[in-house]
Amino acid sequence: MDWLEWQANAIASVILMPKEVIMRALFLFGFGERIEMINNVYATWEYERFSSMAVFLGVSKTALSIRLTQLGLVDKNYFGNPYDLTDIYCDGGV
Repeated sequence: MDWLEWQANAIASVILMPKEVIMRALFLFGFGERIEMINNVYATWEYERFSSMAVFLGVSKTALSIRLTQLGLVDKNYFGNPYDLTDIYCDGGV
């Protein structure tokens, strides 16, 4: 990614989603201090609340997912690949 674009994205996320606002939204949507897992297949109830939180904040789910990860407020983020939780990866051995 271009360095200037990265900087623009970083400052935009801080302006649109300050940590204090994210923390209040987590409590408002019943997550407490953090989200345990973002996964639309295996954690549908949490994902619905996460989606509602994105709508409430006026941001995309992708942007919110990235910001939560940046702030260390999500334990397991499977937003990009919900089946990654069950995928099996070869470690290169025989």
